[in-house]
Amino acid sequence: MASEATRLYVEARTDPLTGVLNRRSAVDAYQRILNAPRPKRGIAMTCIDVDKFKAINDTFGHLAGDQVLQEIAHRIGTSLRADNIVCRMSGDEFLFVLMNVTSNEAKIITERCRSLISRIPISCDEADIPATISLGTVWSAKPLHFEEFRSLADQALYDAKDAGRDRTSFKINYATAIRPNAA
Repeated sequence: MASEATRLYVEARTDPLTGVLNRRSAVDAYQRILNAPRPKRGIAMTCIDVDKFKAINDTFGHLAGDQVLQEIAHRIGTSLRADNIVCRMSGDEFLFVLMNVTSNEAKIITERCRSLISRIPISCDEADIPATISLGTVWSAKPLHFEEFRSLADQALYDAKDAGRDRTSFKINYATAIRPNAA
């Protein structure tokens, strides 16, 4: 009985296709961050969109598109620390939260995730699919409310897409950032 309850709990919290957290669970996990002691170095949120995902589905089929989403979630999930939040927001959109990072660390990690996808095609059955992602990251000295943080990261994502896709757009939330030489 306990294993059945555990299985149902896990299924309710994860995205069934990719195995990462679902949106509701990510919001819940983020809420726990708001209630925890403030991170010493800051926090970053990244919105991710698979570039031209419709074309992948149209060219290779929906099963291959599912495999692309699974592999992207796997590559990103395994490149981050276990205490970070990784979720599938919807469709081909993902989000991750980096906790206790400097702005420079967040920038490096975000770019590493982009590179992990674009440099190695995703093998699906009989095809190697070249996939890329666009990322929008916002770093803040302290956590913001989830939807406010997500909105800022989403704006950065659109900047990356407008700049040509397969890009990372990085912003610092200066309203909360600790500035050098500030008294």
